[in-house]
Amino acid sequence: MPRSLVSFLPFSLCLIGAAGIGTFDVFQRSCQTPITGFLFCSFSVTKNWDFLKFREWSDSLPGKIKNVELYIKCESEASVFLPWPVRARSLKVFDIQGCLIQGFYDEYQTAANYTDSIVDLKIANCVIEENQNDHIHRSLHESPSRSFACGQESVVVWDIKNLTWTFPRIPVGPKAHQNQRIAPYYSCNYTHMVYLEETFQYIRENSSVATRYPVLKVATFSSNNFSSVPEKGRNWPSHFPLLEVMDLSNNSIGHFQFENPIENHSLYVDLRNNSVVDVPTNMTSYLMETRAIIIDLRHNPIKCSCDLLNFRDYLKQIQTRFPEWKNGTRVYCKTGGEQTLTLVTDLTSQSCENL
Repeated sequence: MPRSLVSFLPFSLCLIGAAGIGTFDVFQRSCQTPITGFLFCSFSVTKNWDFLKFREWSDSLPGKIKNVELYIKCESEASVFLPWPVRARSLKVFDIQGCLIQGFYDEYQTAANYTDSIVDLKIANCVIEENQNDHIHRSLHESPSRSFACGQESVVVWDIKNLTWTFPRIPVGPKAHQNQRIAPYYSCNYTHMVYLEETFQYIRENSSVATRYPVLKVATFSSNNFSSVPEKGRNWPSHFPLLEVMDLSNNSIGHFQFENPIENHSLYVDLRNNSVVDVPTNMTSYLMETRAIIIDLRHNPIKCSCDLLNFRDYLKQIQTRFPEWKNGTRVYCKTGGEQTLTLVTDLTSQSCENL
């Protein structure tokens, strides 16, 4: 991936404190052009940093810039002024870690002034700073632009981990109190994205956005404290028609249901470490002649009963048809107050009655 090119950068030159912020020479010192038309920038922020000034500087560069990669890493309590969706001249790779993000909603209603360009987006362990009253006012009276709602549809790898806000998301009350505002409806098509990761409390705020990922292969929604499978997970063929792996592990999901695949390929769903007690009694319906949904239910508090016999048959068919997923069939159920573990594939119509 392009991130390996960060090795070109002399990181010792990139410590950014309060002094010098806003001067273009800071950006000049911290960016390298090992290849004509390619710009690689890395910043270790100790106090604050401004994306808008970086964008202004990159716009001022002479000649044709084909590719910009920007890496930002914050030290404790450092902040970055960063309006979503991070548009700038020829910005292809954007990677930010450990920052307090200010100005996230500054371009909430702004139309795109730059074409979509980012192909590799990574945001990890960041906090979005937001005024609570501004959040309520925006939710009640404002609508996002398509640019804000969809972000950049050029993204190939979308990797967002542990993106949180300075206060919990707040319901804004019944629609009757929203000044009759009708939210616009946007359709976002991520025609290049093959990897999507949204984990550890990251959520999209815009319910009036329809998303489609026609070539997505891997979708990861682990560790979001979901109590149920999100809509785009249940109806995955509508959103992710070519999906091969869906990771819903480490949530609090107690029940699940998935649409069957349309195309002739199989989907692996990771539901390990959730809260499933009762497994659906139609599991074998997920195994069709030319396509299948392989659901990994290891490490769930499944209750032993004769209702699991269909699930037992499902696991045995997986062992035969998909030997590469055999490890995922070692699923145990719990028996009564003794909490004895029994391998589901060992259940019989006689033994299950005695559990």
